[in-house]
Amino acid sequence: MKLGNKIMLLTIVVIMAVIGVISNFAMKMVRDKVNAKNENYLLDTAEAVASVPLIEDELEKGVNNFKIQTFTEKLNLKMKVNFIVVIDMNGIRYSHPLRQYIGMPFEGGDDKRVLESGESYISEGLGRIGYSVRAFAPVYKEGIQVGAVCVGILKTDWKQEATSFMYKLIPYIGLAFIIGVIGAYALSNNIKKTIFGLEPKEIALVVEERKAVIDNTNDGLIAINTKGEITVLNKKAKEILNIDDKEYIYPIILNNLKEVLETGEEYYNRTEKLSDDTIILSNYKGITGNEGNIIGALVNFQDRSLVTKMAEELTGIKLLTWDLRAQNHEFMNKLHTIAGLIQLERYDKALKYIFDVSEMGNKVVESLKKIEDVSIQGLILAKYHKAQEAKIKFIIEEGCNLKKEREKVGTHDLLTIIGNLLDNSIDVLKDKEGREMSIFISEEDNIIIQVRNNGEPIKEEIGVNLFDRGFTTKNGDRGYGLYNVKEILDSLGGEISFTSGKITEWKVKI
Repeated sequence: MKLGNKIMLLTIVVIMAVIGVISNFAMKMVRDKVNAKNENYLLDTAEAVASVPLIEDELEKGVNNFKIQTFTEKLNLKMKVNFIVVIDMNGIRYSHPLRQYIGMPFEGGDDKRVLESGESYISEGLGRIGYSVRAFAPVYKEGIQVGAVCVGILKTDWKQEATSFMYKLIPYIGLAFIIGVIGAYALSNNIKKTIFGLEPKEIALVVEERKAVIDNTNDGLIAINTKGEITVLNKKAKEILNIDDKEYIYPIILNNLKEVLETGEEYYNRTEKLSDDTIILSNYKGITGNEGNIIGALVNFQDRSLVTKMAEELTGIKLLTWDLRAQNHEFMNKLHTIAGLIQLERYDKALKYIFDVSEMGNKVVESLKKIEDVSIQGLILAKYHKAQEAKIKFIIEEGCNLKKEREKVGTHDLLTIIGNLLDNSIDVLKDKEGREMSIFISEEDNIIIQVRNNGEPIKEEIGVNLFDRGFTTKNGDRGYGLYNVKEILDSLGGEISFTSGKITEWKVKI
């Protein structure tokens, strides 16, 4: 099977699987909603019928003169139910959709509960007209139970309601499938176009041929792409440079290749001394793509040397990893902020229940009233909740204030600064007795942020490195919070300082 067909087939299979899962999930949701709706309807109907004075009076008399049957027959025509059965305290029917069963005992056995305990409930059972879901409700006359009402819907009608709703979704499911097939076809064609219409076997053959040609030339060949990554390093180049891997290339060669990449200029017959014993004669040229743009640079050189290679690492993996760690640390702060905002703006009752269960909760809400930025409010509340879970006393100092809009610093930068300082205090206090921390924020001429904790003092030898990238005293992938804070403050012209003793205090001024 061709690659394009494989891609299209696989994509269609995935789409069908997703549609199947979603359809099953939707069916379950619909079924649950139909069940809940019908059960509530049955209970409401049963209780409403049970409160009808006619039924109360007739059951109290204990004489069946078919008044209840006449009433329920008329009522049944107006209700979305299959039957209404009224019974006395002995379980004898006073009404039934099939008249010949009036005066006979109720069948199924699920009527005992309503007669014995006077409860209203839902039950399923097999009756004279079929298997049904039914609701029972007691009938009272002047506070004394005189019977019960059973209202039911046949299970077949119950299922049909859910099925009919699902039938309405079929056109949408079909449309989603058609769109998916079209998307799979477009994706398949795009991939084929990207690889010049070649099949996997053809691509493998081209790669093998290319490698054979490059490795059998008498010149050393090195090529780089637009990112500066080495894409070609043949056997002769390794032999001349006495290297085994493309990570070890003389800097002079790489710099010249990058220069060609940037300027587009080409150099021929250039003599380059790589070391005391290694001199090469080289030619540098740009590699152009189909559209005439430069997509890389190539050097071919001659001569050989027995001197060991000297080169700098080309990859920037560590730098990339550091950046990703820093972003992850900041992202976690934003997640806490989102959690706080959801609690603050969407779930007031839940927020009141969580934070106002104690006297401190009321003080927290009161302390935050003058912080007009709801994002900062949300962050502090989230960190407060996190501290409470760790059994740390978190004090929000009186007099905190912050305007909703500021010229000096944006909300996201403040979130990063405050979030990191609070997180560090929480981490320091996790294993300490009598744990306590506090925060104070004020905005006058400057924005002042103060975070205090009674954790272990910061040692002098540690303090000098606290703002270095990747520095941490903890285990794991840490050491980027204070670095991020310092970077932000430097860009804003702000400053951060700390004092440490019995109380460690961090102070930020912007």
